[in-house]
Amino acid sequence: MVAGGNRNPLVVPIHSKVFIFCGLIIQARREEVEILLVDDERVTGRLVKKLLERHGYSVKVVNSGDEALDLLKSGYKPSLILMDVFMPEMSGIEVSKKIKANPATTGIPLLLFTVLGLVPGIRHAIKESGADDYVAKPFEKDTLLEKIRHHLAETTS
Repeated sequence: MVAGGNRNPLVVPIHSKVFIFCGLIIQARREEVEILLVDDERVTGRLVKKLLERHGYSVKVVNSGDEALDLLKSGYKPSLILMDVFMPEMSGIEVSKKIKANPATTGIPLLLFTVLGLVPGIRHAIKESGADDYVAKPFEKDTLLEKIRHHLAETTS
C-alpha cells in the first residue's frame, strides 16, 4: 500500500527470488540464497563466511573439492559456488570442470578465487575450467560482493 493512498505500487515478479519494484530490480528473501564456499584454508573460509553472512547470505563451507562434489551429487543445489583454485588433492580448476560438465550442476554460477600472479597462465586455466568468473586474492570485499550479486542476478533473469 502506498502511503497516503490505496494504490499498490507496481511489483512485477521475475523469479521466486527477484522482483521489479517501481523499475528497480530487488532481490527478495536473500536468506534463501545459499552459497557453497569451498576452501581448504579454514581461516579464509571462516572470514569469507562471516563476510557473506553479514550481507544476508546463507553459507555452507566444505574444505575440499571432493566434499563439494559429494555434496552436489547428493542433490544439494546452492545458488552460487565460491571456490579456491589452489587446494590439495583436487584443484578448484579440476572441480570446476566436473561441476560444469554435469547437466545437473552446470547452471550454478561458479566463481573461483586465487592469487593470480602465483602461476603463469592461471587466467586461461580459469576460463578453460568453465568457471563463470574469478576474484583475485587479496580481494576487496565490495568487489567480491558485487560479483556475487551480478552472477546471482544473471541466473534469475
